[in-house]
Amino acid sequence: MIYKYDGFRDYHSQVEYHRNKTGPNYFVVYYKQRSVVCYDRIDVKRAFGVAKFTPSIKELGEWCDEMIEKYDKDSLPVVLDTANGFGPECHPEDPTAATRMVI
Repeated sequence: MIYKYDGFRDYHSQVEYHRNKTGPNYFVVYYKQRSVVCYDRIDVKRAFGVAKFTPSIKELGEWCDEMIEKYDKDSLPVVLDTANGFGPECHPEDPTAATRMVI
């Protein structure tokens, strides 16, 4: 987990960025005695309600963009091992094209 803590006005807020191996990465926002799970920057800012227009929340949005850019799984390049791999992406020709199903 990666934390971002901010204390402004009378409320204390905390934003955590959680990285997953199998599912999408997400943010957990603690604000005004509640917690909200968010998947992108817009949802994080929406969790703050009217305070989303303050300068500290704008900085938090930039931090969210940095975390998404740095740790997003979709941005990682996919490397295929065509010599040792299996599946249709590793074999350009269809090996089952000459076979028929027997009923």
